Amino acid sequence: MAESKHIPSGELKDLHVPLKGETEGGACLSGHSSKYADASSCTYRWQALQPVARERHSVYSRMPKVSAADQRTFAKEGISKGFLPTSRYLSQAGEPVPFEYAFQVALPRHPDDWRVGGPTRTDSTDAVGNRIPPGKNFTQDKWPYWNNAHHIIPKALLNRLIDKIEEPECRDLVRVGLLRAKYNINHWINVVILPMDMQVARHLALPRHLALEDETAVFEPHPKFDHAAYSEKVKKRLATIIATYKAAVQQAINEERCNAWSVVKLSKRQLEQLSKACYLSIVNLGATRPGASIGEIAFPD
Repeated sequence: MAESKHIPSGELKDLHVPLKGETEGGACLSGHSSKYADASSCTYRWQALQPVARERHSVYSRMPKVSAADQRTFAKEGISKGFLPTSRYLSQAGEPVPFEYAFQVALPRHPDDWRVGGPTRTDSTDAVGNRIPPGKNFTQDKWPYWNNAHHIIPKALLNRLIDKIEEPECRDLVRVGLLRAKYNINHWINVVILPMDMQVARHLALPRHLALEDETAVFEPHPKFDHAAYSEKVKKRLATIIATYKAAVQQAINEERCNAWSVVKLSKRQLEQLSKACYLSIVNLGATRPGASIGEIAFPD
């Protein structure tokens, strides 16, 4: 299913609610722009950086702790003093990925250099020397280091599980019910900024978003493009929630018959609780195994 699809019935298209410059009140089940400048309830990078999400900002705004032993190891690898090696790699065609990045990134000189809402100094630059305007950290995927705005409940996984509901009407009504409940897959509760560089993640006590070409303790079929191991672990919990939605919708169909389309509404509470629980597990993974890819996450029983 294309990620731009919300519900198939044209007459119900208004249930998708994007709100310009607002974090609350939107309704969305799909992927939209990640560009910070496209500020709306559907813009997940913008959502993640809003003041309302400040409880999470300190996690990826820390000053990295680099030991003298690490510095000596990096020096042997040709990394300049005051820098960390990145996870930039060469494609099969020999092109560096990401292209406009570098194989090392400067450590912060000031506590605000890597903070959300930073930098505060006017001469801060990214890994290739591009100026980072004051206050613009994380508004792009290489400011101040290579990062990704991660959907805690992956948007493709949510839609894939809904698509597995066999009855077309029931499947459509699950989407209708969630949109009526103003569930937003792009809300900041379901988004967290994660480093892509293993050494950046390790020294910030965070997990990294993708395994890339670095070592990982789990098998990833496409480590440079997705996090299958992470999604599979979330799937086990998400499938239970979707099953409850299916049952609620089926009951509405049985009781309301033709009126079900106008009355069905589901609760978004279970999905948002799952996002919060997964977030805590992500933070715990970083604390216990800094630099691990999120596919190595372990959820409590």
